[in-house]
Amino acid sequence: MPWYNSIVPIYCQDTDTKKYQSVGTGFLVGFEGFRFLVTAAHVIKNLQGKKVFFYLANSMFENQLHWYTSPL
Repeated sequence: MPWYNSIVPIYCQDTDTKKYQSVGTGFLVGFEGFRFLVTAAHVIKNLQGKKVFFYLANSMFENQLHWYTSPL
C-alpha cells in the first residue's frame, strides 16, 4: 500500500448494520520508517475498541496502528 502525505477520511463500522460511518479526517505522514495517521483527539475519543478505517488510493484500509493522543 502506498503511503502519501495526504488528507484522508476516517470511518468506523456500525456493529449492527456493518455500514461505514464518517467520523472525521486526518492526514498520513511517514517519519524515519514509521507511519502515522494524525487527527484531532475529539475525532477518535469514542472509537477505542471499534473497527476504524481510512480511505486511500481508492481503497478502504482497516486501522492497524497504535493510538496515541494528547489530552482533550
